[in-house]
Amino acid sequence: MRILHVTAQKPFKTGSGIYVRKIIEQFDKKNFKQAIIAGISEEENIDIDTDLYLEKYPVHFNTEEIPFSVVGMSDVMPYESTRYRDLDENMLDYFIKIFSRQIMKAVQIFNPDIIICHHLYLLTALTRSLIKDKKIFGVCHGTDLRQLKSIDLKRNFIKDNIRKLDGILALHNNQKEDIKEYFNIKESLIHVTGSGYDDSIFYYKDSYHEKDYIKVIYAGKISFSKGLMPLVEAFSSLRIPTDKIKLSLAGMGNGYEYEKILNTAKKSPYKIEFLGNLRQEDLADKFRESDIFILPSFYEGLPLVLIEALASGLYVITSEIPGVREWLGEKINNSGKIRYLPLPRLINVDIPIEEDLPMFKRNIKNKIQEIIKGINENKDNENLDVTYLSWRELSNRIEKIL
Repeated sequence: MRILHVTAQKPFKTGSGIYVRKIIEQFDKKNFKQAIIAGISEEENIDIDTDLYLEKYPVHFNTEEIPFSVVGMSDVMPYESTRYRDLDENMLDYFIKIFSRQIMKAVQIFNPDIIICHHLYLLTALTRSLIKDKKIFGVCHGTDLRQLKSIDLKRNFIKDNIRKLDGILALHNNQKEDIKEYFNIKESLIHVTGSGYDDSIFYYKDSYHEKDYIKVIYAGKISFSKGLMPLVEAFSSLRIPTDKIKLSLAGMGNGYEYEKILNTAKKSPYKIEFLGNLRQEDLADKFRESDIFILPSFYEGLPLVLIEALASGLYVITSEIPGVREWLGEKINNSGKIRYLPLPRLINVDIPIEEDLPMFKRNIKNKIQEIIKGINENKDNENLDVTYLSWRELSNRIEKIL
């Protein structure tokens, strides 16, 4: 099988980028021939795995042809980016012209059997509008639906062409229903596949550290939509000696939001450290050194970092993101290893109503203290086997659909 992967973003760093990279790696083990179109900066290469065969068709941003930064599906990305909402007509013309050229070039030279496009958004719609004689599947990552619902950019063009896809891969049933209703697509074309994690990197390893010193960790973009302001404020209000606990934030952001979160953390009586972007292997090591993982995000597609944390032996606190309970299943939900935070009411998908934030912060604080009590009493300490949610199993599910 010959598969062409298409993404407007960098195939590394973000959740969807990791998804792209890991599926390519798993398909390589099945001896599929693969190629990729991806948006990257001028000085970058599409570095996924030097040992696998992969034809590369990069679209370089910050050049004469596209004189602005890579366009990000989220308004805050962990690297310098351009928001879709800020594209003017000239920028849009650059985007469409150069990606169209690379799509036609890749199809002509590589001649794929199947094209997999990531995000049900502009580039996927553009690919379908250009290529009529190839099977094209779209992968929904959640942030694409948020963009469609919050800005008007070529909305009708996008919806019309997404309807013409040969199939859509959804992360969970809630998302499947959302896709079906929003695009008016037949249910039989939407396949729920979930997400995955790398079980060769994220695994449990018993490591001792003092029981009365608790390490809490977050991993993801440093932005408001991830709930980091309430997290920092809730953490700062804990009733625990300041030398007995610390919070680590792994990931990057940029601009005002990053600076605001950083400056708020500096005022905390507790130690809050910013780890920056970490390689997957380094993040896994940090997980195994920690006790509690927390994801207080207001909006997600399907956060694979939850599985990575559980696989590494952590207790998990996560906001009640639609579809997550169902995806994780009864085994995990009844294990005692995970706690859910009711979401505040939201405006425009990921902006919390201010009056709901005090309760959200109290819940974060209470869940942290509840887990610490359990740790000290040696409760729910059995490690979970979650290998059935690995990238390997996800690639098998996708292969069957293709």
